[in-house]
Amino acid sequence: MKKAIILVILLSGIAFTVFFLLKTNRKYVKRKADYAKIPSFCLQSIDNDTVTEQMLQKNISTLFVFFEPGCDLCDTEIKEINLRKNEFSAFQIVFFTLQMPETIRAYLEEIDFFPDKNMFFLADENAELYTVMEVKSSPSVFIYNSEGVLIKQFSGPVQTETLLKYLSEKLAVRLRGAER
Repeated sequence: MKKAIILVILLSGIAFTVFFLLKTNRKYVKRKADYAKIPSFCLQSIDNDTVTEQMLQKNISTLFVFFEPGCDLCDTEIKEINLRKNEFSAFQIVFFTLQMPETIRAYLEEIDFFPDKNMFFLADENAELYTVMEVKSSPSVFIYNSEGVLIKQFSGPVQTETLLKYLSEKLAVRLRGAER
């Protein structure tokens, strides 16, 4: 009798655990779907223009970079991208932060960063992208392919060399596909 009760309790516990894990995983998959494609946004640029996801160039890979001015790791990453702008010219880069446009402009002047035409610096003052993309650290990088589908994300610092290597591989695959 005791063995039967213990067995029922044990099986109930296992069933509850499996149910809980399945339910939690569904929530995670649903949340992940919020940024599995380039999410909708409406943010202010450093030029005080409104920028939306619809204004991004189509059929080109897009890099979203969350940063905080003054964060040492972010500074290093952004300065590296600045030094190697030409290598990023085949992509568009959307930098976003929780700061106001004036703060971003002052920061860019301080680090001598002059954005190219393929770069957007956006003020996410209401944490719109920050929340949807579930940013967990500064910096964070999200790579979307030319169809706007998330292919890779990094939380924390990423060596620029690693980022360029990864992007180059994805670009080479896309170019090989276009040749067929």
